[in-house]
Amino acid sequence: MDAVAAVTGDERTGELAQAAFDQVAKRSVLIAETLASLAKKPGAAEFGIGAFGPFGGAVYALAHAAVRHDRPEYAEAAAALLPAIDELVDEDPLLDIVSGSA
Repeated sequence: MDAVAAVTGDERTGELAQAAFDQVAKRSVLIAETLASLAKKPGAAEFGIGAFGPFGGAVYALAHAAVRHDRPEYAEAAAALLPAIDELVDEDPLLDIVSGSA
């Protein structure tokens, strides 16, 4: 959505993208806690920790939004997710960029 807004200049789409980023950033602590609890369960990494999975995707989106919109709080929220993702790297069976830890 954010990229579409940047290309088209559609302000409403940009506002929706910002609202989505705000929610993901606000929930990053909860997401990190959820991921940390999943890391302790057998087979947890099978859902994928790559750049386009549910957790890696949040890091990817927030990191890009932080730079694009000069919002350091998005970068902080993305960084908060990294320790939990790190716990799953050794168990990751999907060693590729899209869904795994590659």
